[in-house]
Amino acid sequence: MVNTEINELITKGRDEEENYAFFEAKRYFQQALDRAEESKDKSLIVRCKLALARVSRSLSDHHRSIDYYNEALELSKELEDTQSSVNAHIGLGITFRRITNYEESLYHYKEALDLARKIDSVVDIGKCLINIGLVYIRLNRYEEAKEFLEKSIPIAEQTHDKKALSDIYANLGTLYISLDDNIKGREHLEKAIQVIKDTGDIVRLSNCYISLSVALKNLDEKDLAREYLEKALIIAKDVGDKDVQGRCYGNLGTLYSDSDPDYAKKYFSKALELAIEIGDKELETISFTNLEVLKSKKR
Repeated sequence: MVNTEINELITKGRDEEENYAFFEAKRYFQQALDRAEESKDKSLIVRCKLALARVSRSLSDHHRSIDYYNEALELSKELEDTQSSVNAHIGLGITFRRITNYEESLYHYKEALDLARKIDSVVDIGKCLINIGLVYIRLNRYEEAKEFLEKSIPIAEQTHDKKALSDIYANLGTLYISLDDNIKGREHLEKAIQVIKDTGDIVRLSNCYISLSVALKNLDEKDLAREYLEKALIIAKDVGDKDVQGRCYGNLGTLYSDSDPDYAKKYFSKALELAIEIGDKELETISFTNLEVLKSKKR
């Protein structure tokens, strides 16, 4: 009876999470955890902590997210629950990437990949390959990034995983932009957007819009770049994603930096404010540097 109640609370939380109602989702997951701890059912406690870790990250509470994932990981090892250990490592990889701790992120993705191979979880193997590729892009290790991303394509096609396929195209798009091949970057990002529209995942869509805006700016299509950033910002505000909002403001600042320094300052300042709030050190450094560059231009 108690287990049924806990499962119902988790299901309600997932429903709210899928509708981007993260505070409501967290409330249900916390209630489920309280009941699970009362019942001393360790398997359910792991599920609840993984859910709380995920929704905390969505609310940009990254340090709490890491705590929940580590607690879930420790308990899943005790239970010899390899699948939950894989989920915890992947979650830690994502969260550490969000706060730009790339080496720690890479460690957890590789741990997850080793475990996923042991239990022959094809979907999780694909997820790990994609995410390792993304971290290598962040570390400017482009050949390694391309290798991991290309390895993940047949897995996504084999499993008919549209979300994974959209991530691969999006990450390859980012990779080509980093290599200053903006035409190929644009092509891959437009492919990603087409796949994402079929899935209805608006958060992934907003991230692709931001990346596409970078390629368009580099191709001197600044008005179109601005349109995509404004679309991404509307989505980010609607779902309460402060990470994406911060990136939108930063990119809008860059777009306006030559034509309208006052607008650029406004957007860089907003990006800096959000970066400090959510603990995004990379965005904080970039925003502060951009504001300093604007000041020097006015002198």
